Amino acid sequence: MKTKILAIVGLALIPLLAAATPAAMTGTATEVDLTLAVKIGDFTTSRYLFEKAYRQFTDSSVRRTGRQPVQEAREKWFRLYLAQQVIKADLVAHSQLTQPEVLEVTQQMARYMLTQPNGLLYRALGGSDRIAFRRERRARILKESKFSADSGNIARLWAAIAPPLSRRTPPREADVKPIGSLIVAEYSFNGAVKQISATDFVRDFQRRIARTAPRDPKDLEEQIEDMVVTEYDLAEARKLGLDRTPQFLEDRRNFALNQALFHYEQEVLSKQVTLAPGELAARYRANIQHYISPVSITGTLFVYSDTESARSGSLQLSHADSIASASLPEKVIDPLVIKRDGPSPLPGVPYVFLASMPIGRKLGPFPYSGKSAVFLKQAAGELAPMPFEEVRPELQRELMREKIEGLELDYLARNAGRVQVYLDLANYGLRAIAPDGSRTPGGQLRFPNGSSAVR
Repeated sequence: MKTKILAIVGLALIPLLAAATPAAMTGTATEVDLTLAVKIGDFTTSRYLFEKAYRQFTDSSVRRTGRQPVQEAREKWFRLYLAQQVIKADLVAHSQLTQPEVLEVTQQMARYMLTQPNGLLYRALGGSDRIAFRRERRARILKESKFSADSGNIARLWAAIAPPLSRRTPPREADVKPIGSLIVAEYSFNGAVKQISATDFVRDFQRRIARTAPRDPKDLEEQIEDMVVTEYDLAEARKLGLDRTPQFLEDRRNFALNQALFHYEQEVLSKQVTLAPGELAARYRANIQHYISPVSITGTLFVYSDTESARSGSLQLSHADSIASASLPEKVIDPLVIKRDGPSPLPGVPYVFLASMPIGRKLGPFPYSGKSAVFLKQAAGELAPMPFEEVRPELQRELMREKIEGLELDYLARNAGRVQVYLDLANYGLRAIAPDGSRTPGGQLRFPNGSSAVR
């Protein structure tokens, strides 16, 4: 096999034995490419993870702009990617992946990866119709586990968690402390009878990677059922060895690395960033075209007695011309005009989200005045720039992100000689690049626990 040499200015030159192409992966273990992509000391990144990150970058660009990223954008992304790999390598060297906050969230994500509807278990067992398979499996598990819910206690739990949920705040253990030991359900698992208390539900809800707030007591009972189904699914996934496949192990490690990087950015790098007076306003003026939105939104609000009725009605509201066929709403508000600078008649639904919805799109069901509602967007008013104060938080997040990434690029510039890249850049639309900033050798990475690494 012909050997190629990469010429990446400022990075170590290494032999390349095979060219890679950023082809889409199907996600099956047999197609996970574990060959080396990047090496920094003992730290390595597989081609599978590199191509996954590259594909996410290009897909995001297509969604935002409608086209593939230009070469300058690709090279900017690649520099930042390498910078973050160097930081991750040093985080690993200083045992940051074993920090409790990283371990806990990684374990939650691992469970989610294995048991979610599109996760590894249902891809392995579900065949061509995973939705029908999951529905049948769920019913079988609840029957075999002899699941039994206490509707009275579930109603008491709902009364305790409904207030924080109405404020779009996850319930806490303190919210259910007076009824924390209340048993809301009972089931069997591996021959043992198990119980779910009010506190158990709140703890499980807080641990979830993807949260959907229950809308009423019936929905709450379904989420308690989900806890049992997930326990059975997780056991089955482990029995099948799905948590030991190359893909799962790579994805789990990648998630842990990203969590460690996130904590480092929040606890260390963000504290090194300052925003100068007038910087936000200057950015707003220079990019005001990015902050244009309709001054009003018009639609129809369908109010139903309960969530199940709202779900049924929602199925018939996919298009504006189907309003007449909507099933049995208790109340219809048509038109409902929502003004950008006025109080929202839909509590908890951000105006910016409504503005981003296409005409004809429906939203819901969602809680509304003690009932359940579905909103159908039908028109948008004239476009105008959003007030500066309204977009200030977004501006601040954007500037902070840019400055944090600047610090990461500076770290790459000081540590570029440690990086070995086993990729043919031409296959990714990249040219030989040099890290931005200083070429000072060495460099120092500080950690939240006060230790540091001098390279």
